[in-house]
Amino acid sequence: MAAPRLTVHAPMDLEAIPEYPLDPDLRLDSHSFIQWEHRRWMSSDMRWNGTHECKSMWFELVNLAHGETPVGTLPHDVKRLARMVQPAVDLTHFEALCQLEFGPLHGWIPCRCGEGVGTWRAACCGVWHCLQRCHPASSPALAPWPPGPRAPRPCAGF
Repeated sequence: MAAPRLTVHAPMDLEAIPEYPLDPDLRLDSHSFIQWEHRRWMSSDMRWNGTHECKSMWFELVNLAHGETPVGTLPHDVKRLARMVQPAVDLTHFEALCQLEFGPLHGWIPCRCGEGVGTWRAACCGVWHCLQRCHPASSPALAPWPPGPRAPRPCAGF
């Protein structure tokens, strides 16, 4: 089954949206870097098919997700996302880009985060699970990985 694609104005059935698999108390404050899976990026559909503008916004959103709560999520609010990208993007233009197959929200899917709805990328969770496995004393417990049958395999270590 394919993951639900994030759309700009689609109504959602909260029961159909997966729960975010990471503990909301998890923080990456002690890590001033982002682990980047270079080979995965070099062969990704986003790299090969996205416009430079969409790839730039997509990468900025990946970076921003590291500082959000829960870590690795973004707000499920297109207006806010358009303002989070810097310089801020015109909302109408951002919404149009998000409708592209390889737009700024390519691979981001809705998730339940406690009482609300957020947006996440399964590939990012694999990196955080690797971090927890490599540094278990400094990380709170994480939900079981992988969260579903199509989840990417976490890294082997740093």
